Amino acid sequence: AIVALNSTQGSPTSEYQRARLAAVLCEAYLGRGLAQLEEAAGTEEDEELFIRQALADFEAGMTACPRRTDLRHEAEQASAYLKVLTMEWYSYEKLIESLRPLVATSPDYMQGRARELLYQAYLQRAYDHQLASEPVAAILADYEAALALQVADPSEAQTRRAKLLQSMVQPLAETVIEETDHSSPESVKTKP
Repeated sequence: AIVALNSTQGSPTSEYQRARLAAVLCEAYLGRGLAQLEEAAGTEEDEELFIRQALADFEAGMTACPRRTDLRHEAEQASAYLKVLTMEWYSYEKLIESLRPLVATSPDYMQGRARELLYQAYLQRAYDHQLASEPVAAILADYEAALALQVADPSEAQTRRAKLLQSMVQPLAETVIEETDHSSPESVKTKP
């Protein structure tokens, strides 16, 4: 209602009235944008539409109140998340690059959905690295990064990490067994 009021309101005569109207207007833009984010978090179907609407409100608020850092912060986060939503899933490198700073500053952004997307991107990258026989350290680092996100259900990363560690230990154990099989134990001499 206040956002709509701005377009019909005549010019206030005093500087105080202008500043007060701008402050109220910016609060309205922020509030409506945050409400759009809440709607987006509740649905995957129209998520992109709600994020675009929220971003438009944050940007309009930034235009009206360029010094409001909260509006700028919300606009940056919505823009980063919208960028992620439009990316192809197989470009997990870009997904990770875009989501990492967003999740670092706001771990529960979109009710944790951003964190869950980052978790899935780490798992996919680790899986692809395993298929390509990449160094185990890189694969393990992705599983560790996924687990550090503390998602609601980390079992997939835990299982994959355990299997990777087991595969590293298994050849080592087999090598030790082979070495002990080939060497005969020294005979023990007893007194007659």
